[in-house]
Amino acid sequence: MLTEEKMKGGKGADTALQPSDLERALYLMKRARALDERVLSLQRQGKVIGTYAPFSGQEAAQIGAVMAMESNDWLFPTYRDGAALTAFGYPLSYLFAFPTGVDARWKRPEKLHLWPPAISIASHLPHAVGFAMAAQFRHDPLVVLAFCGDGATSEGDFHEALNLAGLFHAPVVLVIENNGYAISLPRSRQTASATLAQKAEAYGFPGVQVDGHDLLAVYTVVRRAVERARQGEGPTLIKPEVSLCPHTTADDPTKYRSKEELEAERKKDPLPRLTQYLREQGAWDDTKEQQATDRIVEELHRAEREAVKLAEADPRVIFDNVYAHPPKTFLAQRNAFLRELREGGAPS
Repeated sequence: MLTEEKMKGGKGADTALQPSDLERALYLMKRARALDERVLSLQRQGKVIGTYAPFSGQEAAQIGAVMAMESNDWLFPTYRDGAALTAFGYPLSYLFAFPTGVDARWKRPEKLHLWPPAISIASHLPHAVGFAMAAQFRHDPLVVLAFCGDGATSEGDFHEALNLAGLFHAPVVLVIENNGYAISLPRSRQTASATLAQKAEAYGFPGVQVDGHDLLAVYTVVRRAVERARQGEGPTLIKPEVSLCPHTTADDPTKYRSKEELEAERKKDPLPRLTQYLREQGAWDDTKEQQATDRIVEELHRAEREAVKLAEADPRVIFDNVYAHPPKTFLAQRNAFLRELREGGAPS
């Protein structure tokens, strides 16, 4: 089954969201955009290690999806899902800390149902499906929401995950944030499928296309999928179309995309879209805009200060959480590493 969901400004959306919920959503989107721009600025100043993967333009897709979850559900994000993480309750200070060499990103508040953000493409999708299957076996009514990019659909892990999800009717919702490119490779060079959503058909469950710049549309589609999964009706694959930002700070999209194409993407920005809708509904004005801006500045400054206070990355953590019962060879490697650290030498 292949369906499509498009709603202009959210009008006519089948949603339980109230005006206060939409105001909160807009605030979260604006805060995520400000966070993204600030970390990008830090990277340009040489204060961030390596590269940074921005997510501007994807706020509606990520936050709309997270808002559709319940408190007992679990989130499986990628390295580009900062907007989803912040909306889900992940501390802003951790997102500031990780790019500067602090291992805080792999930590989480004890009650936050969050899987560590995946760096390797699509590797977390079998984990997400397996987690959902385990909940199913325990009769635990939770649902798993997992993000990935369109490039992930070219990975074997993606197809293995979809096969298991469909076969076992796993309570999982898979969201492909499709910006049309896997780094510089266009979707037309990745697959002969007319859409990415229809890939779900081969595995026996629905695939849905949605305008990823429309928060209400995303929320509505994901909410239906979450409810469907919770009722035992199985998984759903959702493909929101999202605006393009550079793959990372090491990427220059002008090398493979035209000026006209990039300009067209910028016009799809989800923040002005939701702002205009709320203004038309009388739920947003210049006073609320300024209050939101002031509050966001204060939150980000506080988070940046807190990030500095976090402990520096401890190299010993690379041996943590690898094995439940470590083999002797693994323990020998760990002990040799720790011995070289104590002796002040650089581990070889």
